[in-house]
Amino acid sequence: MTESLLNDGADNSTSFNVLSTLNPSDIESISVLKDASSTAIYGSRGANGVIIVTTKRGKAGKSTINFETYYGTQSVRKKYGVLNASQYAAFVNDANTNDGRPAVYTPDQVAAFGQGTDWQDQIFRSAPIANYQLTMTGGDERTQYAISGGYFTQKGIVVNSDFNRYSFRVNLDRKLTDKIKVGTSLNISRTYTNQARTGGDLGSAGLVTMNALQFPPILPVYNPDGTYLVNSPLLTFIADNPAALVNDSRSINTSNRIFGNVFGEYQVINGLTLKVLFGIDGIISKLDSYLPRSVQSGLSQGGAGYIGNSQSITWLNENLLTYSKTLAKDHNLTVLLGFTQQANRVENSSASARNFVNDNLGSGNLGSGSVPLIPSSGIGTWGLQSYLARVNYAWKEKYLFTASLRSDGSSRFGANKRYGYFPSAAFAWRASEESFMKNATYISDLKVRTSIGTTGNQDGIGNYPANSLLGTQNYILGGAVSTGIGPSQVANPDLSWETTTQSDFGIDVGFLKNRFTLTADVYLKRTRDLLLNVTIPSTSGYTSALKNIGEVENKGIEIGISSRNLTGAFKWTTDFNYASNQNTVLSIGGAPQIFAGQVANIAQNVNSGIIRVGEPLGSFYGYVTNGLYQSADEVAALSDPLGKKPGDRKYMDLNGDKKIDDNDRTIIGRAQPKFIGGITNTFLIKVLNLQYFFREYMATAY
Repeated sequence: MTESLLNDGADNSTSFNVLSTLNPSDIESISVLKDASSTAIYGSRGANGVIIVTTKRGKAGKSTINFETYYGTQSVRKKYGVLNASQYAAFVNDANTNDGRPAVYTPDQVAAFGQGTDWQDQIFRSAPIANYQLTMTGGDERTQYAISGGYFTQKGIVVNSDFNRYSFRVNLDRKLTDKIKVGTSLNISRTYTNQARTGGDLGSAGLVTMNALQFPPILPVYNPDGTYLVNSPLLTFIADNPAALVNDSRSINTSNRIFGNVFGEYQVINGLTLKVLFGIDGIISKLDSYLPRSVQSGLSQGGAGYIGNSQSITWLNENLLTYSKTLAKDHNLTVLLGFTQQANRVENSSASARNFVNDNLGSGNLGSGSVPLIPSSGIGTWGLQSYLARVNYAWKEKYLFTASLRSDGSSRFGANKRYGYFPSAAFAWRASEESFMKNATYISDLKVRTSIGTTGNQDGIGNYPANSLLGTQNYILGGAVSTGIGPSQVANPDLSWETTTQSDFGIDVGFLKNRFTLTADVYLKRTRDLLLNVTIPSTSGYTSALKNIGEVENKGIEIGISSRNLTGAFKWTTDFNYASNQNTVLSIGGAPQIFAGQVANIAQNVNSGIIRVGEPLGSFYGYVTNGLYQSADEVAALSDPLGKKPGDRKYMDLNGDKKIDDNDRTIIGRAQPKFIGGITNTFLIKVLNLQYFFREYMATAY
């Protein structure tokens, strides 16, 4: 079974990760396609590259039964350094003294606090991980099979979190006649995820890990009566007891997935093969969450429960006609024509309630919550229809040509521009096959290649972005709140594909019978007609509309070096990779800049980011700090001294008007790294496999 790991746009209200259903022990190979020539044939599904995962299939010969297992443990590599209780109390005293208020704690009280509570120790643990896999493979010349079943279990390093997966897979191939071959691939899995509360859902004041860093170490985990501490006069801000939040709250995601296909191949004439495939991907998920009254955010709501259900069905049909011919021994020609169609339907519903009688049943009985919240449900569909063609030509395996063209029609775009056309071309010269390279014994392989191609993107815009939509709206009628239907989205029949054109030049070199290999690429990628929401006049009745505007450029280099250092009974291999990318915004629809960023959690402000022409995406926008105000005279010299005092953080007056306002904000950092590099060393001693991995990461300062 081969699965392209692409974003098909199937929304899922339970945040389900389809990769978690695949057992790594079933994987035969993984291929990564990045250059435009290899991804263009996938059309819109290859907009961000393609990862092809091929699962193991049976082979003719002796039947085999294999059982494999492993066991390991995980732990936090390094905790954050935070203040202990005495240090925290001293810090509180300093803050009050600097504000002109008396100290809160006496020196004896500060000393008596000691180490206090280490909240990170309350939420982290050493956690086991284990996998068990049974595989049976075999077959004869006409029938091959591969059957496997597996169980994977992993406890999280955060208390009360774990993941369990049950999987079953069947791959079957049958040669009915000399011209007809059929096969099927089926993967069934069930996953159970007990998630630590790492998001602010159900009104939780924050993340488990964030609360562990913020919660005062001077507070105990429990009250004297053994219940969790919820409130305290010493807690001067709203936060949940991390131990209570991690142990008593619940967020369980259960998912069932069936993924499979059946195919048939028919050899029409010698060299001409027709393949027809039908596939289905069905997912049923449920998210069950409850926030109890043992934490502050749950107590304020009387307990909060939520249940969300989602089911998604995606079907795929591929019809491929392939012609392969060898002419005069030196000319190899392969022509591919195809028609594919794909569609998805997703349904979801959710219900929630607050103010429960007690926490015993939680979300198991939402009816026991006296404050039911408005339920929600939805249905979404999308479809994709594609035509494709590709020609591969090779002469003496020295000169390699590839050209392809794909046309995708998406239901998400406007009626006027529903189809996009994505061509590509590539050329490669295997110089090591030339006669003048035969005596270069130290170079075992040398290949120079170049490619150019275009891909399209339709993801991240919903299922009906080009249509005029209606939505529910509340209004007052007869003194009561009533619900009606009104316009919610303006139509855009000209909405079309976001397209990316990429050119690439690369070289592959092997030395000393490929004991050392080098791969290097230089690329230039430009994305046009970005799918962005833009502000429109309020007189239209709407606030924004989705349009094709803007252009972004990426250019950079990628280098990979592999070495087989030792090849005997003791094997040692080293892999090095380096990548550097320069991102630049070329245009955003005529506007010089767009503010971005939202309130997420601590230390983030509204519009903390900016998209500006000439700058990279992911630029942080804010004030430049310049120490602290040292004296009252320094504050008085400001044109706007109100609210400022000695000890406050000082910001630079970039425009020199003696006041700090939005005109003094600037780009203060970038999310994009200068480069990413890594080194992996693998050691193999007979049946013992040891790996040492080192990765270096460097980013510009924020």
